[in-house]
Amino acid sequence: MIVLGSGDTEIVALSSNMPSDNVNLGLDSIEIVDTGTYLVGFTIVAQAAVAFDLEVAVQINGTTSPVLSVSTILIADFQTISLSAITDLTANDTLTLTVSSTTGGTITFGPGMNANFHVVRLA
Repeated sequence: MIVLGSGDTEIVALSSNMPSDNVNLGLDSIEIVDTGTYLVGFTIVAQAAVAFDLEVAVQINGTTSPVLSVSTILIADFQTISLSAITDLTANDTLTLTVSSTTGGTITFGPGMNANFHVVRLA
């Protein structure tokens, strides 16, 4: 569960048991080892007791990537929110999965999963 205040941005907790190759796994982050073109994507399953606006995004070095951001209204029924895009990344870029809201609210994640966050080097 994540509680967002109005205007807050929070990092989504990631599993420490993710498979990895040519990246460095940090505490809730992924650091790129090799400069290249990557497929970056995420999926979350979440709900809110009271509907509110939600943005789910990948931040690169602390800045939200416009091509890796999706906005929705989170409602009481579980919703699957996902996005993938191809983007160029540089060695030492640090990626985090974040949630934010202009109005605030409480996010409850689906059973057994906070998020799926993947980064795959294409070239």
